[in-house]
Amino acid sequence: MNRYESAFDQEGPSQTASESEWEKMAREANAEREQRETASSEELHFSPIGEDEMQTIAGLERKLYSQDTLQYQDQVYLEELMREPGSEDYSFIIDDDKKEPIGFCIAYEAEPMSEPDYDGKTVYIADFGIVPEARNGLQTAMESFDELMRRVEEKGVGLVEMEARKDTSYRLLANSFVKRLIAKRGFEVTDHGVSDDGWSDGDVTYLVSLRKMKQQ
Repeated sequence: MNRYESAFDQEGPSQTASESEWEKMAREANAEREQRETASSEELHFSPIGEDEMQTIAGLERKLYSQDTLQYQDQVYLEELMREPGSEDYSFIIDDDKKEPIGFCIAYEAEPMSEPDYDGKTVYIADFGIVPEARNGLQTAMESFDELMRRVEEKGVGLVEMEARKDTSYRLLANSFVKRLIAKRGFEVTDHGVSDDGWSDGDVTYLVSLRKMKQQ
């Protein structure tokens, strides 16, 4: 982590935090999550990604990323992702309380990158985004990410990985409250450093893993 500043060093415990620190965060998150849910100003809806929703994702992508980094406009790549094992369990469209699409999550089961010898179930988050104009953007992102973690927990997944963009999902994961939310689900976050600094728009991605904590 000597080429780029790690946002994970700015908030919450360090990437080498002890298990007890993460467990403390998990306990603290219980009360905070209840308070956040009570204060929520809109109800989110999570729906499966079918053939009809692929064009919706292409439209959302244009709002999220620069033109020269778009991947889903011809839908071929997106169709390939949706054929990955488990994609129907972990991928979804995010609608606001007016049933307007404001984001999406694309995730599926894959081989682990951060722990090659790990033999448990691993989920890879290929893309996760909330459009800038969404109301209560940070809260919406947190609730949507928690929906993914709920599904992960329900399916008995022990490791979640993503190559997080520095200015969007990586910053979200570095948020101290999001870390506590993840800890409540029984996972701890580890930043493995820069995975790709070659994006044409100057963006950088970091390999980040969420590992299920061992039960005491």
